[in-house]
Amino acid sequence: QNIDGLSGVTSTNGRLYIFGNDILPDLDGFSNLSFVGWTLNIEENTLLTNVDGLSSVTFVDTLRIFQNAVLTNIDGLSNLATVDGNGAYIWNNEALAHIDGLSGLSTVAHLSISNNTSLTNLDGLSNLTSADHVFISDHDALANINGLSGITTVWTMSVSNNKLLTDLDGLANLDSVVDLYIAD
Repeated sequence: QNIDGLSGVTSTNGRLYIFGNDILPDLDGFSNLSFVGWTLNIEENTLLTNVDGLSSVTFVDTLRIFQNAVLTNIDGLSNLATVDGNGAYIWNNEALAHIDGLSGLSTVAHLSISNNTSLTNLDGLSNLTSADHVFISDHDALANINGLSGITTVWTMSVSNNKLLTDLDGLANLDSVVDLYIAD
């Protein structure tokens, strides 16, 4: 199955939900989409291994990537420069090994990355300089958070239950924080 018939869509001022698809292997039909005015939600797509079809997207208000069992990367979001509103949420993607596709982001209000069991690092966030709230939790393979080294000021920083994480060197440049939570 494919969504190639949607290749003429260049923007949506509302929401784009790609949800619960058991036979959708790719998002190539969205190759011309550049703007999502509200929420881009990619959730429970059992065959989706990447989001390369979203390579033209530069703006979303809210990004939600949840429970895509075989999603290995989000490189297709590498042109995403702005997540302007409610933030970016990346949860429960078992095969997601890295988030390098977020390398274009410099600012995000809320960032929550949780329970992506194959995620090894946050290097894709290396250009992130501003975030209000950052939550990194429940990763079995996360070995470092060095991708957060560009953040100097944050309202809330929470790093918890990341089994292989042995240091917080990625927070070395953090000089101002209101609420800091560090837990096993």
